[in-house]
Amino acid sequence: MVLKHMKTPIGWWQSSINIQPLPSLGLTSTLTLEIMSGPECCKNPPAISSGGESGEVLQIASLNSYVSGKPDSKIAVLLVSDVYGYEAPKLRQVADKVASAGYYAVVPDFFNGDPMTSEYEIDDWLRKHTPEQVVEFAKPLIQALKEKGITRVGAAGFCWGGKTSF
Repeated sequence: MVLKHMKTPIGWWQSSINIQPLPSLGLTSTLTLEIMSGPECCKNPPAISSGGESGEVLQIASLNSYVSGKPDSKIAVLLVSDVYGYEAPKLRQVADKVASAGYYAVVPDFFNGDPMTSEYEIDDWLRKHTPEQVVEFAKPLIQALKEKGITRVGAAGFCWGGKTSF
């Protein structure tokens, strides 16, 4: 697998993943995924969640996290938010959908209450919130999940969270 992440000349971020064939697993073709985001992503922020979700906010390790699903599930899926954070209603709906498939869905507040807002320039905000920080925040979170009986943890991310979940 090859992962590339770069800023394009016009200010867009482009990430690409190349997954090479694995004949031993029956995978015989190369898969390439390309994801792009740009300044337009930050011009239409979501409304903060106003309820209606089936989960709840709990503190796991040191992070507030929206959780949904059966607490006795053995498999957790971390959903890493875009720059707008864990309170975005669509992300919580995705978590509820993941939970309905039998997983324990966890949407951590990796920004510690400091999501992207109109008060920031995106470049300034990105300097304050790095993927490396998420890795450090995720370690105790994953450990806490394992201590409650979770045996496997997967991750998926959206926009900024896609980069960090790799």
